[in-house]
Order: sequence, then C-alpha cells, then structure tokens
Amino acid sequence: MFKEAPRECIGCHKKDDKHNASLGEKCADCHLESDWKNTVGRFNHDRTKFVLRNGHAKATVKCVACHKDLSSYRKTPVECISCHKKDDKHEGQSGAACQACHGDQSWKVEKFNHALTRFALTGRHVPALCKTCHLTLRFKDAARDCFSCHQKEDKHKLKLGVRCESCHNTRAWSLWDFNHDKRTKYPLTGAHVKVACESCHKVDAPKGKDAAPLGGNCLSCHRKDDVHDGQFGARCEQCHVTERWKKLQQRLSQVSAPVHARDSLIEGMPILPGDVVRSWVWTNKIGFSS
Repeated sequence: MFKEAPRECIGCHKKDDKHNASLGEKCADCHLESDWKNTVGRFNHDRTKFVLRNGHAKATVKCVACHKDLSSYRKTPVECISCHKKDDKHEGQSGAACQACHGDQSWKVEKFNHALTRFALTGRHVPALCKTCHLTLRFKDAARDCFSCHQKEDKHKLKLGVRCESCHNTRAWSLWDFNHDKRTKYPLTGAHVKVACESCHKVDAPKGKDAAPLGGNCLSCHRKDDVHDGQFGARCEQCHVTERWKKLQQRLSQVSAPVHARDSLIEGMPILPGDVVRSWVWTNKIGFSS
C-alpha cells in the first residue's frame, strides 16, 4: 500500500527519537537522511532562547555540557548558575547573576564596578588589589570598617578607638586632621598643641567610643608635676600656664612685697618661701596694693 506510506520523518523514525517528542516532529530541522546522528550544519542554536557566543561557541563545548540528556533540550535553564554552579567560588553568597561580573569570553573577571557595592572605592583604595581586603572569595564577608584592614597601622594602639575615618582619609593615611578645639570640650593651647595624642589618652577607648573619658582639670595629666603635693588643689591653671609648666601667670610675679609686710597685712598667714607665698596668696584670692 505505497500511497499509505508516511512522508514525515517521525512516521518511520519515532523509535529513533531520543528526545521523546520534546522537540516536536520536524526531525529534518536538525537531522540529515545521510546520517541520522550528524546534526552539523542543520541546527542553528541562535534560533533558540540562548545564543551561543564566545566561550560557549567553542567546538570543545559539547551539548552534554549544558543539556543533561536528550529529552531536556527545551527545559534547560538559561541562567549561568545552572551550568556554572561548580565554578562559583563565592559559595552562592554573591547570588546567581554571574553575568554581573563574569563574561562569556572568559570566566575570569576583567572589570568590576565596586561603586555598585556597599563600599565605594575612593583615594588609595582604588588601585588596591581585591585580595588586600577580601581574604577569601566570599566577598561579602569583608568588613567595611577601617580598623579591620588598618589595624597594623594604628599607632594609637586602640587609645583613640577604631573609627579611623574620624581623623584619617583615603587619600593617604598620613593626611589626618582633627580639630580638638571644636570637637571636644578641651581646647588645646600653648604646649598642648604639639604633644602626641597618647600623652593624655593613655587608656584604651571603651567599645563604641573614640576615647576614654579624661578629667577636666590639669592634675588628670600633671599630677606627677605637682611639686605642692596637692596643697593648692587641682586648679593648676590659676598659677601655671600651658605655654610652659614652670612659667607662672604674669600677675603673680608682680607680687613682690616683703614677707614681713605681707605677714602684717594678712592675719594668720605664715612666713613661707617666696614662691609658696605667691601661690598661697593667689589660691586665697588675696592681692596687695603697691
């Protein structure tokens, strides 16, 4: 019954259909009558939802690299992670959009816009190698605070806390700036301007603080310099000046009346050496006329 013979491929080759009808019945779109197994020149992958380019188009890449079996060609996912999960060194931490960083020419990342992350690179951070801050390929594990990377450069040894950015900037570690007069309750004058921070800040800063609290009087730092052994209280600034510890207030040096004259004017004041007398007079707010 010659006229009843089917003219469609599937009529005779249904048993040869390894795709289990998942690709329809138009076998001739891919297969040739000269060689059923050879599809070269007959199938154009660009007609699918996934165009093969660059690394994907190499002859060394076989169909089975993406298609797990012959019956799942249409159901093969087109997301990168579906084939490259084994290549994901980030352990899923960076999501499934591999193409955001990787290209199809080479899996190696050629360029990445760090400004799209939570930590935009500025100053000396721009030319720094990734491994300088990212110790592993789990990139999101990298801390964003300065101290995590710059701990070895902390000359203050935690005396001024871990918020390095409050004084330093990314242009250069040595370009620091801190206005003690405006940002603290203790303006620096005289010799205080040139002293190192750790001269006063000697205790580690509490967690969450930029510095440990200091007393507001001179004796907080100058107790060892108090030759009066505390007899004149803690207000050293009434006699001493910040320019130089041994230099006294100008108005004190003008008190030059003889000791016996002062003793006759101030009842109960003992006869003491000149320097101590001047301190005693100032502390008790007593002055002399010429």
